[in-house]
Amino acid sequence: MATVSPAYTGRPPKASRLTEEPPALPLDTRISLRVASNRPLRSGTLTLTPVLGGKPVEVVLQPVEIRGALVTGNFTLTEASAFTLSVRDTDGLGSTETRRGRFTILPDERPRIFVVETGRNAVATPTLRVPLKIQAQDDYGVTRLVWLRGHNRSLERPTSLPMTLRGGPQSVEATGELALDRLGVRPGDVIEYFFEAADNYPRGPNVALSRIYRLEIISEEQYREVLKQAAARKALDRSFVQLLTS
Repeated sequence: MATVSPAYTGRPPKASRLTEEPPALPLDTRISLRVASNRPLRSGTLTLTPVLGGKPVEVVLQPVEIRGALVTGNFTLTEASAFTLSVRDTDGLGSTETRRGRFTILPDERPRIFVVETGRNAVATPTLRVPLKIQAQDDYGVTRLVWLRGHNRSLERPTSLPMTLRGGPQSVEATGELALDRLGVRPGDVIEYFFEAADNYPRGPNVALSRIYRLEIISEEQYREVLKQAAARKALDRSFVQLLTS
């Protein structure tokens, strides 16, 4: 069996023996079969029956050479199918046994999104700039990373983020920032945002969404108080650890 996967998968062509284990292949994979016999062959027949119901399809296998013992044929895998395979020799005799099995579809999975920075709800003053770092992974390729943002429950226009490949299209990274000084925010405002990743599946694309993050705008005085409380908690934790280890 030789397989040629769809171009979008980036998979190289592959040749292997057709074993008892049902091969799982991407949708629209081109499959070529090469069948050998101990007798000169006239033809062969591959019957494909959709697993979920539908009309069987027959693929004729043709001899490689006159009175040769090899027949070949090919087809495109468009749905999960059971198959039966038989051959007929040059005297018109059919094979005593038929080969049976199935081809299954390897699903194209949705991308996965990882918000590295800032991956939590937070507070900030109107003059801060909040850095953002997002990573996305897919089984074949990520084609789009979008940043969606709302200010006080008013949805703003989505922003496409320039992507950097991390070894290939299957893993990408993007960075950005919330420039609060340019947004004209004030204490009491709330910014909510999330990210969307899309893959390169031609019949899709498949889309994944991150969780929603919340950024609350506070005054400089409130921010100093937050920092003071955080420092107090850190000092308390350090004292507690020293007490346990003493």
